Amino acid sequence: MDILESTIDTLSETHLSSLRQYVQTGGKGTKEVQLLDLLTRSPRPSSKSIHASLYKPTNANAYHSLRKRLSAKVMEFVALLQLSQDEEGASSIAGLMVQADFFLSNRQYSTAARLLEKAKTKALRREQYDLLESLLIREINHATGLGLNPELLLKEWEENKEKKELHQRLAFSNSLIQFKLKQARAKGSVLDHELLSAEILNSLNISSQAVASPRFMFALVQSLRSGVVSSKDYSRFAPYVLSVYENLRTRHAFDKEHRTEEIGFLYMLAHVHYRNRNFEKSEGYLAQMRAFYEQHTIRAFYHKYIPLCAAVAGFSGRNEEAVNVLEEALKKRSIREIEDRLTMQLNLAVYYFQSKSYKKANKTLLSMHHSDAWLEKKMGMEWRFKKEMIELIVQVELGNSEIALARVKRLERGFSEFLQHPIYQRASLFIRFIKEMILRPERATTEAFAKEVDAANMGLPQHQEDIQAITFFCWLKAKMLNKDYYEVLLEAMNNNETKN
Repeated sequence: MDILESTIDTLSETHLSSLRQYVQTGGKGTKEVQLLDLLTRSPRPSSKSIHASLYKPTNANAYHSLRKRLSAKVMEFVALLQLSQDEEGASSIAGLMVQADFFLSNRQYSTAARLLEKAKTKALRREQYDLLESLLIREINHATGLGLNPELLLKEWEENKEKKELHQRLAFSNSLIQFKLKQARAKGSVLDHELLSAEILNSLNISSQAVASPRFMFALVQSLRSGVVSSKDYSRFAPYVLSVYENLRTRHAFDKEHRTEEIGFLYMLAHVHYRNRNFEKSEGYLAQMRAFYEQHTIRAFYHKYIPLCAAVAGFSGRNEEAVNVLEEALKKRSIREIEDRLTMQLNLAVYYFQSKSYKKANKTLLSMHHSDAWLEKKMGMEWRFKKEMIELIVQVELGNSEIALARVKRLERGFSEFLQHPIYQRASLFIRFIKEMILRPERATTEAFAKEVDAANMGLPQHQEDIQAITFFCWLKAKMLNKDYYEVLLEAMNNNETKN
């Protein structure tokens, strides 16, 4: 995929419609519009097929020239789009600075002062500390002409410097944590979220309660959340996120400049309650997100909102709704990143499985046309492991014992080191019991087999159990009880006495 295609893939349906009009402005660009229409089809035709559709006989030089012309138009459109979306942003502030410089050089201090003050107000509101520093330096250098007190300006500069350094330290700490988490996921290991929390707070040397910036607090909470996701210990995270969010809301900190952070907090709250199996609370926050999307044009976290809506529906007894949500999302262009689409496909396979549509589940899994190495690099070892576990139980339900047994051996061989980590050792036991069921299916419902599973002690206390692990355990339990898997799953999901 080249720059032209990747740029087009980042645009929403609304923006694509505007782009089409922009390309054909003045009655020109008919061929460019045809190329754009072909590139926005889903699935997208191959480059060879597009070439053949546009030129008969084929004309390589004309086709490449056409792509260059369309690329130029697309880049012009994106630049204009960025400017229109940044009316109150950095480009606007920089523009005011340029104007102020002009009047300062001509000693028109009264006009320059108004422009600088306007730029400072915008920079403060958007927490643009780099730009604010430049503005303050201008005011300090021209304090006499502007009629300003240099001592007060110096104090303001020092306060801004502290805020700037604080944000820089947070960005650096967050970057280090993300790097460590990436290393951990690649190896199939986990990091302790409490240690990560201490590391961040110690490096910043601040109290989180003393900070009233939505942007800062959101970045901080996101860093802490990374550790929670890695360790899968969500039970203590919900109260913390809620306290930070409510503190900011009470202070009326969420204005139009912080809509991304506001909906980000709503997503984190919806997700952590989902992980804690409090689906009713999760749906409440998802409803707030839905209202937010309807009210504003922002689409931040939309790629996470969709699969979470499906998951909550699926685990609340509305499996058909979960299937419909993901089927519709995958048909549209609203979800473009390959990682998001792969996760949705995997989740969709699970919901097909829950509705006993095993062939559909298998077909969906087979539609992921990527090598194991590519999937592991793109999605991580844990994701690939989960995918292969789902493939295994699908084959069991399809009655393909030989294929299922081959899958077991593949898991044992390919993830031997991964399964040695403490958090995945229960998965190793799970695989062992599946292998036993494949080799001796008559044992699954016997008391002896039940005692073996019970003796393995694979479960964790209710408040610590990971929601994804429960789904696999419930399938095993359903086999042992000779009951419907989805019924067993719903009973387990809604039997949680420690919901937050």
